[in-house]
Amino acid sequence: MFEEKVVISGAGGMGVLFTGQLLAHIAIKMNKYVSLLPSYGAEQRGGRVFCYVVISDEEIGSPVVQKMDTLIVFNVQAFKYYILSLKSSGMLIFNSSLIKDRIDRDDVKVLSIPASDIAESEIKDTKVFNMVMLGAYAKVKNICPLEVGVRVIEEVLKDNSYKAEINKKAFSIGYNFSY
Repeated sequence: MFEEKVVISGAGGMGVLFTGQLLAHIAIKMNKYVSLLPSYGAEQRGGRVFCYVVISDEEIGSPVVQKMDTLIVFNVQAFKYYILSLKSSGMLIFNSSLIKDRIDRDDVKVLSIPASDIAESEIKDTKVFNMVMLGAYAKVKNICPLEVGVRVIEEVLKDNSYKAEINKKAFSIGYNFSY
């Protein structure tokens, strides 16, 4: 049985919830069961934001994640808050453009991706760094083929072709990132 428990976290305005929503859409496209539990503070911009995503071959009993298989963090605060909740043998995926802290866990796999720098240099828009990270996650964890991720972005952002194009490009860059 396949089951993947993911926590995506960062600050308000970083695209955490959008990333979780896209991941949920991708899981559905891959004929998986999925639950999405988003949370954000009242202050929205700058406050701690996270979402739990559970993907499974079977029905999901609870959307709450105590120990995650994968932790995707966008900033230092999220990293510090969640790092101890990542289960042993889990995977940490972090934005090394913003997180310079040392990883003191040798029991987890680590994917350091300079997502903000990549988004700035290759797309000229740092707002899509979250899609770089989602693309990297989708590839490393074998969540979907590249075409499925791109198609989901097209469907979700069908009313804004500019946003769809830069998000698809960012996702593709992350997907093809050299690990």
